[in-house]
Amino acid sequence: MYSASITVMLVALALSSPRAEEPQTPKLTGHQIQKEAARCANTLYQFAVVKKDFFPAGLGKRFEDNKFYHDPAQWPPPKAYSWRVAVLPFLEQNNLYKALLAATDTFKTPAILSTAELEKRPDLKRLLGRMPEWMTLSHLKDKAGKSVYRRLIAKEKPDLFIIVESPELVDWYKGGDDLEMTEGKSLPKIGGNFFGGFFALCGDDQVRFLPSTLSQNEIRQVLITGKGVRPLRCKDGEELIEDIKGLGLSK
Repeated sequence: MYSASITVMLVALALSSPRAEEPQTPKLTGHQIQKEAARCANTLYQFAVVKKDFFPAGLGKRFEDNKFYHDPAQWPPPKAYSWRVAVLPFLEQNNLYKALLAATDTFKTPAILSTAELEKRPDLKRLLGRMPEWMTLSHLKDKAGKSVYRRLIAKEKPDLFIIVESPELVDWYKGGDDLEMTEGKSLPKIGGNFFGGFFALCGDDQVRFLPSTLSQNEIRQVLITGKGVRPLRCKDGEELIEDIKGLGLSK
C-alpha cells in the first residue's frame, strides 16, 4: 500500500539521525520515533484516500452499511467485521479480504468471532492472524492481531470518517469498537503512542498531529472540522519528513 515516495521517506528517516494518553511504549531513539510517526501518518492518509476515492458520496454513520458501487456482491463484509476489514480490498489486500469472506459467508453476528467459536475454526483463525503490518505500529508487533487504529464517531456529525490512534489496542478484525465523542462529555482515551499528542485523520479528510496542550473542546473541534491545526503534508514523502521533524517528538 505504500507509495514509492513513502518508501524513499522511510529510507531517508532511517539514515537521518488530550488529551492524549501518556505513551506506554519502549524508549525509542529520535529517528525511530520519526519513522513510527511517519508510518502512523501515512496509514491514516491511506484511509483518507480510500474514503475520498471509493466513497465520494460519504460513508454514512456506519462504514459497514455503505454499498461499494463497483462490486456490491463482494462488499460490504459481514457486520461481525470491523471497518478495518472493509478497507482491505482498497489497500492491496483483496486476496485476504476474499479469503475472509469465503470463510465467513454465513456469519451474521459479532458472536461468531468470539474466542470460543474461533477455537472451532482453525482455518478462520489462521486467516485472522494475517493482520496487515500497517494496522499497527512497528514497536507494537508483539501484540499479535491488535490494531492501534479506531474510528471515532462524533455524535453530532456521525457521517464523518474520523480515525485516531488509541492507547487501547483492539482485535483488528472485530467490529463494535468505535469510540464516541459527544459534546459536553469527556473525550474517550486517545493517543498514548507518542509524546506530546496524537495523530488523527480528521473530519475534513486531512491527517494532523493534535498536541496535548489543546483543551478537550479544541481537540473536538479540530477532529470534526480540521480547523486550528495545520495538516501534515502526507502526499509527498520529503515534505512529510520535514513536518514530522518539526513536531519535536524526540525531545
